[in-house]
Amino acid sequence: MTEKNIDTPRQAGARIARLYINGAPTPEQELAARRNGALASLYKSARDMLNETQGLDPVGCAHLVGFILGASGVKYDNATLIERIVREAVADAQSKEA
Repeated sequence: MTEKNIDTPRQAGARIARLYINGAPTPEQELAARRNGALASLYKSARDMLNETQGLDPVGCAHLVGFILGASGVKYDNATLIERIVREAVADAQSKEA
């Protein structure tokens, strides 16, 4: 599954390169483009790996969400709460699909 609103890593790299065509971009522009590149690379890697393993269990999903939240600056207590909600939601959804 590909997302139409998420660049491929190649597209994200080209977006970064285009910023420099007319000189140096602002720090905000460069940061936004680099974050877009990180999202593109993470999405592709995760999609490729998860396709091979047929997804994650509820605990794995929660850990991955917690990692991303922490890396994004979400405070530990909030991330822990969200992890618990994700773990329960995934377990519930997977049990209904089985």
